[in-house]
Amino acid sequence: MHGNEGGVRPGGGPVTVVAGLLDAPVIGSVTSVRPTAVVVGVDEGVAALTLDGRGMICDCDRAGGVLFNYRRSEMVWHHVSMLLPQLTDLSLTRNGQVDPRLRFLSRIGRPFAAATRDGRNFACELFFNVLDDSGHGRVSLIVRQVGEFAG
Repeated sequence: MHGNEGGVRPGGGPVTVVAGLLDAPVIGSVTSVRPTAVVVGVDEGVAALTLDGRGMICDCDRAGGVLFNYRRSEMVWHHVSMLLPQLTDLSLTRNGQVDPRLRFLSRIGRPFAAATRDGRNFACELFFNVLDDSGHGRVSLIVRQVGEFAG
């Protein structure tokens, strides 16, 4: 959420979430944005997922279950697009590293749409980190809720 495009002005205002990664139509607006938490717990809107190179969820923490309203067993070995629809047809890794465009969008704080099991949608920031250099593309994904959709 840096710069002028799709972010929050210093005095507040809506965050625009887009359907695609770049220059895509708007799918909603965020009604509120939470400041970054210094200490993160289960109730802080932050979840950690481990993904394989194909985007399949290998593991998640308890906070992931709370944030997305799923049991761990319901998320593991499902594609991450179940939780983050914008990642449906996107290659998460390239040559064992996070896709450069996806990494860029996550680093600038571009909000992504997230979906819970009960149909609630929220805006989130994504943070990617490659877990090993084996070339298999195992990735740690931190999901931080930044707002609720207007609705």
